[in-house]
Amino acid sequence: LIKVLSDFKINNDSSIFIKNLQECKAKYPNTITFSRCEEILNLIKNSNDIYERNKSAILKTPYRFKDNTPYYFVLICDKQDMDINFIKTLVSDFNMKNYSSQELEINTMLLGLEKHILIVKGFDNIISCNSYYSTIISNKEIFQKMEKTDFQNLIISQNNFIYFYKNKDLEGYMKFYNNNYLEN
Repeated sequence: LIKVLSDFKINNDSSIFIKNLQECKAKYPNTITFSRCEEILNLIKNSNDIYERNKSAILKTPYRFKDNTPYYFVLICDKQDMDINFIKTLVSDFNMKNYSSQELEINTMLLGLEKHILIVKGFDNIISCNSYYSTIISNKEIFQKMEKTDFQNLIISQNNFIYFYKNKDLEGYMKFYNNNYLEN
């Protein structure tokens, strides 16, 4: 595999590179080399993956700012300090009072072992989610109840949420969020 990669670096011929990867794959079945050759061949076939990996490396974050994609409002609080079902009820009441014509869905789940996460879904884009965000964070009834606990609220795109939740990456997402949402 190292020889195949080196040859490509020197000759920069894609067709020979692909042929050499296929030969290497055939020569070393059921090995890590086979898996790596297969991965490289799949990346070549799907150049969008390469583009996204390069963009992630350059920006030093897997998160992307896209405005016309589904968004969520997210509230994160410590598990032991807050009754998440009580907060869910408050948010549900708020939604019924202020957003009854919109189909909003509320979910709760754990974020690791220490935190609860409440998610409000149903926003088609950043503008509608931002409007909701501004309205709900100014609601004293909900946030006075949460004064005694450490909590965070934010908006996040559906695509970013997948990576955020899978990797429990609160610190990384908050850095991205502060740079891309709060400054704009």
